[in-house]
Amino acid sequence: MSTKEFWLDLLERALKTFAQALVAVIPVGAVLWEIPWTDGLGIAATATVISVLSSIVSSGSGDPETASLLTPKHKE
Repeated sequence: MSTKEFWLDLLERALKTFAQALVAVIPVGAVLWEIPWTDGLGIAATATVISVLSSIVSSGSGDPETASLLTPKHKE
């Protein structure tokens, strides 16, 4: 958790989660201006917080330099 790589990895995962959650709340076939954006942003923000917390908890397992639970097979 003390490396730059860990925090960049965490940031990448959080941004991806935010985007994925925001897209997920858009109902299929909905017109964009009919979507309650405050609700969508709230759901995406909640998912992002969960992603960040998950990455922090994962820091004690696997490769300590990343936000992953998995241990890499090899490092270059």
